Amino acid sequence: MDFSLTDDQQLLLSLPDERLADGLGRDALADALRGTFAPGSGVSDDDVETAAELIVRDGGDRLLPRTIRYVEERREHEGRWTGAIERHPAPLTIVWGDLDPIAVWPMAERLHETSADATLVRLRGVGHYPMLEAPDAFTSAVEHALAPTS
Repeated sequence: MDFSLTDDQQLLLSLPDERLADGLGRDALADALRGTFAPGSGVSDDDVETAAELIVRDGGDRLLPRTIRYVEERREHEGRWTGAIERHPAPLTIVWGDLDPIAVWPMAERLHETSADATLVRLRGVGHYPMLEAPDAFTSAVEHALAPTS
């Protein structure tokens, strides 16, 4: 898979698989989230700070080194991670931000190539969280994908 990790994610992955004694904190998490948006993203500070607050709630930020381990499993068992999507018989619409710094655009292209009947919607100038960065375009793409066909 062609995914990329931010510096913050690489740091978390380098830490021991255990709870952090002290969490990263809301401000550090908010900065890390902002780093996943496309340049010039219009996501409000309130939305970013709320997301960060939800992560730190009840010490959730202390678990981040453990939860980032999914990356190792994903690398080792890529076929399991993508195979279910590629082989599923239902229609597939892939909605992807083309400036996503983590799940980079070539990942969407490759998934589209392996799913011949899939529809690929490219959200231009959008990063890792299209539902926050381009909510109208994201909603339109999802609604179109879910609309009944005649």
